[in-house]
Amino acid sequence: MEIILAEPVGYCYGVERALNIAQKALQSENTNIYTLGPIIHNPQVVKELKKEGIKIIESLEGVDIGTIIIRAHGIDPKKIRKAKEIGHKIIDATCPFVKINQNRASQLIKGDRLFYKIFRFFAFLILKILFIVKFVESI
Repeated sequence: MEIILAEPVGYCYGVERALNIAQKALQSENTNIYTLGPIIHNPQVVKELKKEGIKIIESLEGVDIGTIIIRAHGIDPKKIRKAKEIGHKIIDATCPFVKINQNRASQLIKGDRLFYKIFRFFAFLILKILFIVKFVESI
């Protein structure tokens, strides 16, 4: 089987941005630097960041105060609020495209369900989910 690599090969914008933010934090922060979960889904890169001094944590419990970099795929806003309350500095490396979708989802929760933008977004989402389910069922 022949494998053809697409050009260009590399990280998406959000991952590249998160890694740049992590590198800048390593250079400028004079404190413990953490990520809540891995900053990206790439074990080799995460391992290198650990070697450089970033600590990957799964919980805020028992962690010294420091700087928390929010991973490229975002985290629960409640965890961000809790980290701030405890005294951690937050650096948000969430991909801007992920943020857009998070904001849309929060509008669905607290906004007017019948507002046309929300309705259109939700209708589009349902169509995509139905398509995926039907596709998987056909396999």
